[in-house]
Amino acid sequence: MTNKYTISGHRPKYLGGYNDKNPIAKAVIEDIEKWTQALPDNSTVYSGGALGVDQWAAEAAIEQGHSVIFILPFQGFCAKWPEMSQHKLKALIEISGHAPIYTRLFYQSDVYQERNIQLAKHADEAHVWFDKYANGGRTGTANFMKYAPKYDCKVITHHIEDLME
Repeated sequence: MTNKYTISGHRPKYLGGYNDKNPIAKAVIEDIEKWTQALPDNSTVYSGGALGVDQWAAEAAIEQGHSVIFILPFQGFCAKWPEMSQHKLKALIEISGHAPIYTRLFYQSDVYQERNIQLAKHADEAHVWFDKYANGGRTGTANFMKYAPKYDCKVITHHIEDLME
């Protein structure tokens, strides 16, 4: 059985907005919490640190006592976020007890793709919270789902539309 997982999923704009109390976000967070509760002891969860699913899953995994390691695209990638969001990521990294892994020191056009490749390479399974209707199915999450298996990372999809039924 695996104990190395990566998580991926949509940003808040595809999850009902930036208020995580909206019905879509609440359903996704509830499903993430159930998933982290079911993980084997001594599991490691890799997070890309993005707003939305990445941070919700990291927070839930930490609360369940799992090891969380952040793989971030470059130093300062959250600098344009609202201050509260920046503080939340910094707090999650600090609470995790692990220094983040950076795929690049500075922004380059491939930093997000490289971050996602590293997420896939570090884990045996990727759990992805995905809405096939978001942006016509053309999202970074959809892209990750296509290439993660190339790195021997099995993709388990949690369909957001199913959570809303």
